[in-house]
Amino acid sequence: MHPRKSKIPQPFFAILITASALLVVVSVASILIAGSRFGIETAITGAFSVALLYVYVVWYTRVMMRADAQIARATEEEAQEIAQQSAIRLQIGSLVRFFILSVFLIVSIVVFNFDAIADMIGVTVMFLPLSIVPLFVKSSSSDQPESSSPEDEDSSEVEKQC
Repeated sequence: MHPRKSKIPQPFFAILITASALLVVVSVASILIAGSRFGIETAITGAFSVALLYVYVVWYTRVMMRADAQIARATEEEAQEIAQQSAIRLQIGSLVRFFILSVFLIVSIVVFNFDAIADMIGVTVMFLPLSIVPLFVKSSSSDQPESSSPEDEDSSEVEKQC
């Protein structure tokens, strides 16, 4: 296995760093502007969101690495099937991430009486970097496979769909 393939893609790495930094900034700003309870609630929700994002990125990377390895050994037809199955797995994983986040938000608001605005701000630290960072950080050529075969094109199609 090529040692570079085991690393998190550059856009995801930038998203994780941005989300972590944004969590600190938003938490401190919430404490200073709205008080300690609001700030702590924002920090807890934001920390959960960022932790969920970290888990999702690691899982996403593992799915993509497994798909790339299978596609490298497969025929063209098998490679297309593998790419489609991987895309479905990634979409299901994204839905599971949203479900887990939704359950956490409901529990935090209903059971622990968190402020809904604090929860929305806390969740923003996950969604804002996911929306904005990819516009500025593109995958480098070292993140992509070195050869340009049909199997590699199928793999990049999986990444485009997600």
